[in-house]
Amino acid sequence: MRDSTACFPPRQPMPEKMKDSTERDLSVPERLFRLILKILPSSFRSSYAAEILSYHRSQMEESGGSILSKTRLWCLACWDVVLNGLLERGYQTLENVSRRRKERAGSPRQSAMRRLCGCLSKLSFFDHTAVRRLRKSPRFTVVTVLTLGLGIGANTALFSVVHSVLLNPLPYDDSERIVFAWETRGENLRQQPVSLGNFRQWRSEAEAFQSLAAARVRPYNLTGRDTPLRASGLETSAALLSLLGTTPAYGREFSLEDELPGSEPVCIVSYAFWRDVLGANPDLTDFHLTLNGTSHTVVGVMPAGLAIPRFGIRSILTPLPLDPVHLGFWSNHNTTVYGRLRTDVRIEQASQELSVIASRLAEAHTEWNEGIGTVLVPAREWLVQGASRTLWILLATVGFVLLIACVNVASLLLARAVAAEREMAVRVALGALRSRIVSLVLSEALLLAGAGGLLGLATGYWGVEAIRRWGPANLPRLSEVEISVPVLLFTMGCVVFTGVLFGLIPAVRSMRVDVQSTLNKSGRSPGMGSSHKLQRTFVVAEVAIAVVLLTCSGLLLKTFSNLLKVNPGYQSEGRIATQLNLPSSRYPDQVSVAQFLDELHSTLDATPGIEVSGSSVGLPFQNDMWRKYLTLEHRQALTLPEIPVIDVSISTPGYVRTLGIPLVEGRELEASDDAESPFVALVSEEFVRTHLQGEEVIGKRLCLAAPDHLLPPEHIGLDPWYTIVGIVGDVRRWSLRSTPLPEVYISQRQDLDNAHGFFVVANTALSNEASAEVFRQIVWDIDPELPVAWVRPIDTMLSNAVAQPRFNATLVAAFGLAALFLALIGVYGLLANAVAERTQEIGVRIALGARPGQILRHVAGQGITTAAVGIAIGIAVSATATRLMAALLFGIDPIDASTFLSVIVAVLVVASLAASIPSWRAARLNANEALRAE
Repeated sequence: MRDSTACFPPRQPMPEKMKDSTERDLSVPERLFRLILKILPSSFRSSYAAEILSYHRSQMEESGGSILSKTRLWCLACWDVVLNGLLERGYQTLENVSRRRKERAGSPRQSAMRRLCGCLSKLSFFDHTAVRRLRKSPRFTVVTVLTLGLGIGANTALFSVVHSVLLNPLPYDDSERIVFAWETRGENLRQQPVSLGNFRQWRSEAEAFQSLAAARVRPYNLTGRDTPLRASGLETSAALLSLLGTTPAYGREFSLEDELPGSEPVCIVSYAFWRDVLGANPDLTDFHLTLNGTSHTVVGVMPAGLAIPRFGIRSILTPLPLDPVHLGFWSNHNTTVYGRLRTDVRIEQASQELSVIASRLAEAHTEWNEGIGTVLVPAREWLVQGASRTLWILLATVGFVLLIACVNVASLLLARAVAAEREMAVRVALGALRSRIVSLVLSEALLLAGAGGLLGLATGYWGVEAIRRWGPANLPRLSEVEISVPVLLFTMGCVVFTGVLFGLIPAVRSMRVDVQSTLNKSGRSPGMGSSHKLQRTFVVAEVAIAVVLLTCSGLLLKTFSNLLKVNPGYQSEGRIATQLNLPSSRYPDQVSVAQFLDELHSTLDATPGIEVSGSSVGLPFQNDMWRKYLTLEHRQALTLPEIPVIDVSISTPGYVRTLGIPLVEGRELEASDDAESPFVALVSEEFVRTHLQGEEVIGKRLCLAAPDHLLPPEHIGLDPWYTIVGIVGDVRRWSLRSTPLPEVYISQRQDLDNAHGFFVVANTALSNEASAEVFRQIVWDIDPELPVAWVRPIDTMLSNAVAQPRFNATLVAAFGLAALFLALIGVYGLLANAVAERTQEIGVRIALGARPGQILRHVAGQGITTAAVGIAIGIAVSATATRLMAALLFGIDPIDASTFLSVIVAVLVVASLAASIPSWRAARLNANEALRAE
């Protein structure tokens, strides 16, 4: 390095690649040290990083087994890297500026710039006396570093999440030009997936896009091996990988010919699947996979770690069949469409062009596209739309915690500066420059901030690991969260900000010290001076911020509690579920599917410990449900936009009873409801309120399709009419926050769409492990080639539905308690300093007849009054802050009186406890000892 240091003397450059152990073999301190090395400029790091790391490792090994010595050496090394990294970056910046000026002006200024760089590189305002002063106050130093470390660490962890999720571009080439294309429907322009017919027309006619591609979920049963496997997959159109700015690691991607009906079945596998299942053989010519009973040729391997937007990492991709003859080609809206804009096209232009195409399709295919519009949304914006507000609120919350920590440390440093006034006056009297006094105080502050920053970096590292492990699964891009270079720069910014913030006021006070008056003063203090007024202001700010955080956390905790009290409409206790996908090659029609389900449920129901079982195409909170048009026989829509779309549950007779969904009126579905008997249906209470309010429900008929006068001639008469025979309770299928939607239940035996994917549910008294084993064994006894991907308790699924509110409430509550603890320290420190400086005054009061109770009330009253002012300010701020987080609340008003009252009482109690110890100490003072105190 240009400045020799204690830890890393200059050496010759080493090769860029470091032949060390892999990242997983390194210790946590060494991994953190590698992260800190990123502060160095890239060119400098490529030359010296390997040698620095090697030298650091050897020094750590030679330091012996003492944890204290290793910690000291590690901290010194990190501090050295930070200082030299800043100098190197500054030197490079000045050289770049000099070079650009020379290029523009054409005049030789290199020598002058070099002299300036040399002066800056030698400039140092660090006073090494600060190290000795802090070593003489170990308790103060430890408390301050811990306070700052926790505040900076929490901010580092949360900023890592915000940066990775909200600010970082998607991990695709030129990702800002990737958009989602959705259809819109209804007056509220609700976004919905796209039909294959519309996608095909968009792709062939739109010119604003470099390419368009589509995908939809398709699970696969992988057979022909020792054990059948369930693989997550997608059906995708051609050019999806190239749209994402990537190419297959091996082989090719899908072509337009692969989408044609009757083409050879092919597939692309993920890099992990190719490595773990196919043996990482780059020659793909002989690989065939039996997927859902059909042999597919492996034609490509996706790049390592490739995640498809919205769907994540998928093991297998197969071509999306574009078959215009298929009944659902125009009517089924179940496909996600991606677009890559041309470089010279804005999203507004592309959206306008797509709207024009949609208008033409509405005229050409009125029966399917009347009232259908389009909307384009940038990919990153759409993926994080549900988490953006939450993360910004959490980052603001943790920022308040850091602010409280800074205020607390500033208060401690101010008290320390007041106590050291005599020492500073003596230094000035002996000839010390006031600038050196300021340098000393700022050096202490920066040392404390630097140590707190190193501790905060370690805390942030563990915080990121904890969030990745225990964060809500529905948090987008959670796997991408890491401590990166911007996060390191953010941490450095926090260090500089906090150092200047809490060191500035004590430094200014030290600079203004009056030598003569300070040296002439005796140990007697006239009372609470300006320093105590400033310290009291700090405590008021701490209490106010703590009140705001506690109020927000109280509202979020009540939200979480309210969600737990919501009735989902079914019973989850003792219920366990799995998902099966029956391959159409072995189960070609509704009869074969019904035979499998009948055998499965008869076996399950006869198993000891299982009371009843059932199956359905959808399960609450699994985001997998059939939706269809609804036509009531006595009230048919005149136009396509008027047709309601409802949830449809294709289920076996025991499903409603298994989940404990209450039967309100009529009867349940029965085994006799088959293709030979009249078609029947159950409807939910919300269905009745929405479509049949005030009418006789039982006996009404409905059809799960558009009216005949809106259908093409070839589709008329194909969909049956169902007679309503029962009403069941409402089920919240999508989230506990949402209101139940209208729903229709039909028997699997009367399903003309021939559904093949089912959730199997059982009400069992067996343990989760025993139930899982029973499920797998019974399924494999019936069909040995049918994989069972997972078996989970429905209680766990219900718990996952409140993972995000739990995450919000837990974090904000933890930050609120931390703020309350810091406020407690602030009140205690204020009164402890006041008692220490007013010892003689209190002794005089006692000598003149003041009773201990009066002293106690007087001192404690000052602390409680200060806290009360902070509470009043905090409540006023909370009244505004809680309205900003109204979208995160459920079942509670942002201005909830009970929450505000609870916070006021809690803070007053804590403030009273903090004031009690100094007050009790003041009340027990001995008058003679107090008067003799100097």
